Amino acid sequence: MNAGDVILTPLPQADGLMKNRPTIALRRMPGFGDWLLCGVSTQLHQEIPGFDDSVLAEHDDYASSGLKSPSLMVQRAEAGEPVHITRRGKRVAVILSERDFNRLTAAPRKRTGYLDFLADWRKRVQEEGCEPLTDQEVASLRSKETGRDFSWDQ
Repeated sequence: MNAGDVILTPLPQADGLMKNRPTIALRRMPGFGDWLLCGVSTQLHQEIPGFDDSVLAEHDDYASSGLKSPSLMVQRAEAGEPVHITRRGKRVAVILSERDFNRLTAAPRKRTGYLDFLADWRKRVQEEGCEPLTDQEVASLRSKETGRDFSWDQ
């Protein structure tokens, strides 16, 4: 066993029965070699403020915590947020939404010109739930100035 390992440990429950529960091995204590353990629970309603330390999905280090709650990770990926999986602090994998995965693995499309690119871009923007600018909105953003005077003659 090494510090940081998640192990199942028989712990007494409120009903007096022993039940294997997940714990994290924090460190081997000097003297007799006993291990200092930290219990792990998903029962947030039993949290004791000031004593328990919650690790929540919205925390920056959640994805690297090693906790297994795929439903939360999948929800984040479905929302368009890539979830990085780490091993010993190094990123080793990413969970992506199906839409992002398909976009990244799709065969490159042959572009025939700028207008085809623009039409494809407008379609993607609409599929992602964004309304593209209308021609009138684009025209209103353009400068009405005629520009500077220019001559090839000096």
